[in-house]
Amino acid sequence: MNEWRQLKSWLHLRRLHATVSDVNECREIEGACHHLCINTDGSYECSCNVGYRLLPDHRNCIRGIYYNLFLNFTKEICDLV
Repeated sequence: MNEWRQLKSWLHLRRLHATVSDVNECREIEGACHHLCINTDGSYECSCNVGYRLLPDHRNCIRGIYYNLFLNFTKEICDLV
């Protein structure tokens, strides 16, 4: 999660310095999204290929059949901590 905070900070600073045109974060940030990156005005969104689902980090994708297993496993780990 620390990487995500750093990325958001970098994007915020980058937007402050962009005066005329929008920054295409999909081109600027290598590996911004696991599958598909959609540039939006002032930001970007990640999406997944057919059959995959976006994980809660909003960057990585997991095959749809494993999504619920992943969420249950993550919840069990959090419950142990």
